[in-house]
Amino acid sequence: MRFIFPAPIEPLPGLPWKFFRNDSRMMTKNHLASLLLDVSIKQDKLVISISDEQTPFYQYEEISFDFKEIESLCAEVRLLLNKSNTSGRLSPGLLQELKKSCLLLYDRLLSARVKSRLKNADCENLVIRMDDRLVFIPWELLFNGEHFICLAFNVGRRVITTQPLTDQLQRQPRLPLKMLILADSSENDLPAARKEVLGIRDQLDCNREVLAVSAKTGHITVDYVTRNIRDYDFVHFAGHTDYEENRPLLSGWRLSNGKFSTPEIQKMQGGSPFPLLIFLNSCQSAQIASEQVKDGYEQKCFGLVH
Repeated sequence: MRFIFPAPIEPLPGLPWKFFRNDSRMMTKNHLASLLLDVSIKQDKLVISISDEQTPFYQYEEISFDFKEIESLCAEVRLLLNKSNTSGRLSPGLLQELKKSCLLLYDRLLSARVKSRLKNADCENLVIRMDDRLVFIPWELLFNGEHFICLAFNVGRRVITTQPLTDQLQRQPRLPLKMLILADSSENDLPAARKEVLGIRDQLDCNREVLAVSAKTGHITVDYVTRNIRDYDFVHFAGHTDYEENRPLLSGWRLSNGKFSTPEIQKMQGGSPFPLLIFLNSCQSAQIASEQVKDGYEQKCFGLVH
């Protein structure tokens, strides 16, 4: 499990970064530095640059960009993911095909200079800043021949959009950090989610002076979420979500007495700040056998995420 932040966060005094990451790369990679990958569209060109967060000047390149070809490759990725959803696992054959499609995306979207910079990076964080016409591309799944980008970096997105944004209060983290885990919130039909909760709690709730973890399963109401979510720095949700294709703003977490959706969030704006990180583990968890990721899914979901 990785904590993925939308922007680099300075460590709190006394907060060991090994608490968040614990693998062999910790001794060699710079946890605080980030690479910034900027991508935008200019007519039939992709404008791309890569720099570290400290660089005041950076070079950009314009490379050819065939929108239809990119859409076709993204459709291939969706098809392969749908096959894995149907079978319940990603077989070696499907994984190999996924790697091929994502390698083609890698070659079509990144210049040689950007590839080299990513390959030789000595940091763990990558922030991709893009305009909203590019959100449909699975940047995190770009494959460099050895691994997917999301397995080489902690990847975050920043989207440049003309959509009106709601002003947000910035949360100021203080020790101990607080984490809320919600699971199997509506129908008591997700035993694996309950197991997930116990695993996360046991892994993270080991030093309550640094991070205090609370977990709730079963009967979780909209009122409970709206009352308590802003008390926490991190929230992990493992459960069902309902997606309203024709009215995406009404999509939301399925709870025991209704949905926690965009209208509820909008009512809460202007009060206490929201958590630093909300991890939503419910992608297609409420699907029936005939449902799949449809073309245009990413653009429709952007409104809900935003």
